[in-house]
Amino acid sequence: MTDTAAGSFVEQAACLLEDLGVGSAFLSPADVALLEEWEQKGATLEILERGARAVLDREQAASGGAPAKVGRKRKIPLSKVRRHVEERIRLARVVGSGRWSAELAPASDAAPDASPLDAWRRALDAARASLAPDLFAALDEALSAVAAVVQAGALCEEVCTFDEAVDAILLRAAPEGIRAQAERDTQARLARYRGHLRPDALAAAGRRELADALRRAFALPRLTALWITGSR
Repeated sequence: MTDTAAGSFVEQAACLLEDLGVGSAFLSPADVALLEEWEQKGATLEILERGARAVLDREQAASGGAPAKVGRKRKIPLSKVRRHVEERIRLARVVGSGRWSAELAPASDAAPDASPLDAWRRALDAARASLAPDLFAALDEALSAVAAVVQAGALCEEVCTFDEAVDAILLRAAPEGIRAQAERDTQARLARYRGHLRPDALAAAGRRELADALRRAFALPRLTALWITGSR
């Protein structure tokens, strides 16, 4: 997907997202402002498509993998893909600045924690004692997979996909006691938003908060955050 077709970025983005099932061809002023903001931050149509597909794929998986019926595609609001798109914009800036390749360079005199991947590996190893063997194995496999493709030169999409995979693993396999405490913490954090958010928006926020609460319980950061901030 490229930005070479006729029309402004906002017009092209609106058509792309409409085809995917995100937003509407008739954009609200808020939607137009958001697309213009993304354009100013350096978004491309590929970034928008990848961010949107991350949400759409997750929703399809949650529905049992059943595709929408012809003519009855379910639309999701543009705001629902915002986090996924903006994470990819920030990571694309890391790539463009040269920090990406510098952090991955296997220099022999580099410090042991020279890469965000190394920092995440240390965090996982530190959490091992509190993780069930199958949970540790699933996280270890996901980390090994992303390390292989990133070091082979893959772009930032793999890092975003890794964070989403870790969320799914923790939500699926976290120990019952830790999950129960995380759910209580999540309910407390979301209490002030009840009655102010649509049910679907509240559910999405609840899933993200619960994943974050589980990450805090095991001290497992988001790899995107490590890369964007340069944390080591």
